[in-house]
This record gives sequence, structure tokens and C-alpha cells, in this order.
Amino acid sequence: MVRVRREKRTEAVSRVFRARYAQQVASTRNFDEKGKDGMKGLKALAAVMLVSGLLVAAAPATASAAAYKHYVGCGVSQNAKPAHACPKKSKKGAFFKSLKGDVVYTVCVKFPSGKNLCAQAQEAEQNTLYVNKITSTIPGRHVVSWFVKGKKVGSTAFRVTG
Repeated sequence: MVRVRREKRTEAVSRVFRARYAQQVASTRNFDEKGKDGMKGLKALAAVMLVSGLLVAAAPATASAAAYKHYVGCGVSQNAKPAHACPKKSKKGAFFKSLKGDVVYTVCVKFPSGKNLCAQAQEAEQNTLYVNKITSTIPGRHVVSWFVKGKKVGSTAFRVTG
């Protein structure tokens, strides 16, 4: 009789041990009760780190995009500051500077009416600021875009107020 109890007790202890061991194994594999992968946080962290690494690797590529400086200003002198709104009666200019070499650029203005007007084959020496006059007095949103070798290198929207 004692022996039978020990076998039952041993069998009961064995079942408890297996149940606890199974729980530990499940928790070390990071599975929850529903069988879903509990490693989502770790996977998300790995994905964020991967994307961060790609952004850091892409930084030199965007640094080369800074080969040009371009902006719209209220005025046509080299002292004109970048602006996003200019009075109707003020002079307006599209400024361009090549930082990495001599280039030929095109500057285009899209007017509020939807019409485009471009000045093509504008020569720019390295580190020299150039300005193209914008003679519009039409109130509304204008978009100025700059192109080098047919590729858009920047655009700026500004508003003529009136």
C-alpha cells in the first residue's frame, strides 16, 4: 500500500514537474496562451534598428543633394532674404547658387492660373548667386522649380499678397 502511494505520488510529482517545465519552455520561447508570437516587441525593435541603419547609410546621398542653394525672395538684390509671401507691388526673385561646380539650370514658375513659364539654359558658375526676376503681380500661390540636366533639384512655393 505504501508502495502504491509512492508511485501515485511520484506520478503526480512527475505531472506537476512536466507542467511547470512546459510553462518555463513556453515562456522562454515567448509564446502567450493564445499561441501568438510574443516576440513582437523584439521584432519591432530589430525593424527600427534596420530602418535607422538604412537612413544613416542614405545620409551621404542626401548630402550630395545639397549641391545647390535655391529660394524665392522679395527683392532682386543679393541681400534679399528667403520668403514665402511677397506683396503684389514688390520685386520678386528666384535665387540659385551651385555649390559643387559650374552648371546650366532651368527655372520655372507655375502661376495661380496654372500657366508655366520657364527660363532655360541659365549658366551658373560655382559659388555665385544668380537671380531670375519674377514679374508676376497676380495674387495667389506660385511655385518655382529649378532643374539641372533635366532633373528637378528643388522647388519653393510662395504667395503674392495683394
